[in-house]
Amino acid sequence: MAITAFKTFISGEVLLASDLNSSFDTIINEVNVHGGEIDTINSSPKGRAKNMLINGDLNVWQRGTSFSGTSLTADRFRTERSTTVVTTSRQAFTLAQTDVPDNPKYFQRFNVSLGAGASDYVRSEYELEDVTKISGTGSTNEFTLSFWARADTTENLALEFVQHFGTGGSPSSDTTGNEVTTFNLTGSWTKFTKTFNLPSVTGKTLGDNGDDSLKILFWMDAGSDFDARTNSLGNQGGVFEMSNLQLESGSEATGFEYVTPAVQKAHAQQYYNPAQGRKNR
Repeated sequence: MAITAFKTFISGEVLLASDLNSSFDTIINEVNVHGGEIDTINSSPKGRAKNMLINGDLNVWQRGTSFSGTSLTADRFRTERSTTVVTTSRQAFTLAQTDVPDNPKYFQRFNVSLGAGASDYVRSEYELEDVTKISGTGSTNEFTLSFWARADTTENLALEFVQHFGTGGSPSSDTTGNEVTTFNLTGSWTKFTKTFNLPSVTGKTLGDNGDDSLKILFWMDAGSDFDARTNSLGNQGGVFEMSNLQLESGSEATGFEYVTPAVQKAHAQQYYNPAQGRKNR
């Protein structure tokens, strides 16, 4: 009613005083019901940035710019592998390029040798703390992940969400194989999106160490041991590149959220800050 009244007012139509009073009453009632708090900011739940991924634009690289094998790479990202050889590196976009919108500065490159064994794999991981924040089915618990990617030749990329219930004590086992999706990469930068729901955490037990999380895995090479988790991705080799990763509430992948470099670095340093001796993820 409130929105309708204001739209009518703006359009220049006649609006009765009783209707306007009713509209304001509705607004006041909503504020009272929610304890005087605002529920959404830019269509995101209160207290949460639109992009829930820190360093989604890959602007912060405190540990270096080139890594071999299993390693923490760009801040908040980790490359993992078994047997398969992989090199992860920071690459710079050409200034004012038009392939990826919003003029990102960097992208992440994975140079993957061809795996051969059933247990061989290479994957990139982002770990979002607190497994309870993104769980439960239904439209109110829908989230959308978007990212830009390409490969040197036509390659597949498998996406998997893992609910990790932490360590210490007797936590529940990880829930794997959630919302597994295969994306077909080509030599051109392409935006990929995935809208998903994750299982409820009702009945689960968290570990005592407070390190439970949602793990977002991008599989580039996966032997047959991981078929159920990767849509039978199989062993692959090649060059994979990714940029501008965003996770947001709702069923729509909106434009990439810009965060200033200083703020982005400050967020990243809550997890890793060598100057202060903080060396967690």
